[in-house]
Amino acid sequence: MRALALTGILALGAGLLFRGWPPPAARAAPKGAPSSVQAITVDIVTVKAERHAFTVMGSGQLAPAEEVDIVSELPRRLVRIRAEEGATVKKGDVLFEVDGTELAARYRRLKVQRDQAHRVLDRREKLVADHRGEVTLSQHEMDVTRTDAAALTAQLQEVAAQLAKTKIRAPFDGVLGARHVSEGAWLTSDVVITTLYDTQHLKLDFELPERYAAHVAPGARFTYSVEGARGEGRVTVVEPAIERTSRSLRVRGRIEARDDLVAGSFASVAMSFAERDVLFVPTVAVEATPGGHSLWVVLDGQAQKRSVRIGERTPKGLEVVEGLKEGEQVITTNLLRLSPGAAVQATPPS
Repeated sequence: MRALALTGILALGAGLLFRGWPPPAARAAPKGAPSSVQAITVDIVTVKAERHAFTVMGSGQLAPAEEVDIVSELPRRLVRIRAEEGATVKKGDVLFEVDGTELAARYRRLKVQRDQAHRVLDRREKLVADHRGEVTLSQHEMDVTRTDAAALTAQLQEVAAQLAKTKIRAPFDGVLGARHVSEGAWLTSDVVITTLYDTQHLKLDFELPERYAAHVAPGARFTYSVEGARGEGRVTVVEPAIERTSRSLRVRGRIEARDDLVAGSFASVAMSFAERDVLFVPTVAVEATPGGHSLWVVLDGQAQKRSVRIGERTPKGLEVVEGLKEGEQVITTNLLRLSPGAAVQATPPS
């Protein structure tokens, strides 16, 4: 009897235990019941357009406004140096002379032949015009005479042009650099005699971020800073294409030469742009990604990741150039807990 009673008690306990497990709190909710997932509390900022004037920094190098290697166009021997290295010269000044003895002799010979050919041509034309004498000249003979005279004239002009090149002249006002050859040296177009520099003006080649390409134009002002010197200049040239390697915009400016400025010096450049509407977001809200940058926005109570293109970094935050609209809500906290579509409870920052 005791055994039967004990068996009944155990069976009753097992039945009660089966009907009470799992606990009510852990039982599956009916289909369609509201989710019990708790929304992530985040801080947000509402994006507003602000008027802002940018000052963009760049770097570059000073160079002479004009610079040219002085060479001989003729393969000749250098026979005279007319301007010493370091000299200040004017456009057209004779700097060097190469041997032109052979050319001068050829010029004189051709001049005699040219003059004789023209005398013959003049006599024959006069003879034909006056119809004197018994000599009759054909049209062919007259054409040959005219051709000979014209050919000798052309040869004489060619030699005169070559003879002029024996005097090497300055192509512009400037200062000569170091001379690399001496009198008696054999010159060709590959041998640099010296270099002529225009030091009355300097040019400054510098680079700016590509996002400012639409805002830079010839005539724009900039300021520069060189070791121990500061000044202003104007943009003269903007490259029409972005440099592929650095993704930068190449700009050339012109500045006035000064005693404390030396070509080849490194220079820092600052360029200011007019005010425009800009979208700023807190720096902490932007994440760097392999493809660029991204941030989180609140859309219908859910977190949505957004790829953006950033611009200037300022004390106000980061400029968002692309990927964000005015009025959107950007999440600034709990970023590591977010996932696309996660429910969020947005609270404006205090």
